[in-house]
Amino acid sequence: MNLCKFTDKNPHWKPQLPEADNSLISIQQKLTEADLLFEITNKIYPIEKDSDSLKKLSSMDSQKRGENFDLLRKTYQLRREFNNYTIAPENLSEKQINLLKDLRFNIA
Repeated sequence: MNLCKFTDKNPHWKPQLPEADNSLISIQQKLTEADLLFEITNKIYPIEKDSDSLKKLSSMDSQKRGENFDLLRKTYQLRREFNNYTIAPENLSEKQINLLKDLRFNIA
């Protein structure tokens, strides 16, 4: 017997997540594909902030490092998949638009 049937629960779970912050992304200038992807992903999730936080841990003693790492994990920024974001296509080539579609971004 399956667990959902046994517990009388709906087997189709869908998480209730808040809307993505800054879900409409505009690119103000023409960029190479690599720079475009960096620009977009950095607007969605500034990875340098993560890097800086982790680098600070390396200078702490082991107890402080553990406490602060645990705090980082507990307060980690919610990240969303690319399909939660829409890109305004100004200044984008057809090739770039297709690349973003392949990555599951929405195009306005």
